[in-house]
Amino acid sequence: MQKLDYRGLLKEIEGGRIAPLYLFYGEERRFQEEAIQQILSRTIEPAKRALNIHTFYGKETTALSLLDAANAPPFSASRRLVILKESELLASAEQERLTPYCQRPLATTCLIFLTQKATSLASKLSQAISTHGRAVEFSPLPPGEVLNWMIRQAREWGYRLSPSAAKYLQEVVGNELTRIHQELEKAVSFVGERRTIELADLQEICPPQLQASVFQLVEALGERRLAQALSCLHSLSQQNEPPLVILSLIGRHFRQLWQVQSLREKGCSKSQMAQEMGMPAFRVEKLLTQARPFSSRALREIWTDLLETDIALKSSPLQEKLVLEGLLLRLCQKSQ
Repeated sequence: MQKLDYRGLLKEIEGGRIAPLYLFYGEERRFQEEAIQQILSRTIEPAKRALNIHTFYGKETTALSLLDAANAPPFSASRRLVILKESELLASAEQERLTPYCQRPLATTCLIFLTQKATSLASKLSQAISTHGRAVEFSPLPPGEVLNWMIRQAREWGYRLSPSAAKYLQEVVGNELTRIHQELEKAVSFVGERRTIELADLQEICPPQLQASVFQLVEALGERRLAQALSCLHSLSQQNEPPLVILSLIGRHFRQLWQVQSLREKGCSKSQMAQEMGMPAFRVEKLLTQARPFSSRALREIWTDLLETDIALKSSPLQEKLVLEGLLLRLCQKSQ
């Protein structure tokens, strides 16, 4: 498999080398979205994108739908872009049906598979992508580089992000770039033409109580206190956070639980964990305590629950409250 990282992919795109197949995998979804935008900017003019971009979700589509889109010629553009998100949720039989196409992909189509792990796809499909495309790993930025990324992102939008504001945002939100990006977008709207984002601005739009509510919610789940978890969910909703943002916060917290549990199983000390995760030792201690009720298998299963909830929220906007409550019920049952 011809593996690349995000920086290597950008160099290829800038050089005009765009493959007909990609497997994007790894935790940093923000970079995946940016890579897709870079491919778009090189292949399809904005006015022609509506007819040349097709996005599918693994659990909701079939191989036939994907192949229909991939085999269609582009309309007044050099490429047609077909994106399969959450590709690991596409049924195994459907994945196998994609293999012949991936063994002989069309040069006028760019087919992108998005997943969390490179090993999530069926072996024959994975082998076909290995031979005829690119596998790109999107790893999280080291904690020490996140602050600079925030400041650069704000600068690209024409805003100055003060160092104290950047540090506060990292402390409250963590190192997940997708979540940071969402908060920076809110900050830009909040300050308007002032063009400077200060600490007080972020304290106003991203209060620390938000993280405290998520922490209490997960703690209640680990202790099988469903009523308390539902109360925390109600508290988050009262803070006017959109359901998808609430889901992102819950997902981020469970990712941290998985990280500390994985590091503990490797024999890392608490100080080593703190350095690896870019957070204070006292927070690592709290996460270790919260992780104990969940087995490694349970934490893996929780990822599937989170993905399914993400799909449900996007497809059933009128039942958001019930969808999130159903998630909490399932998560509560996974603690020991």
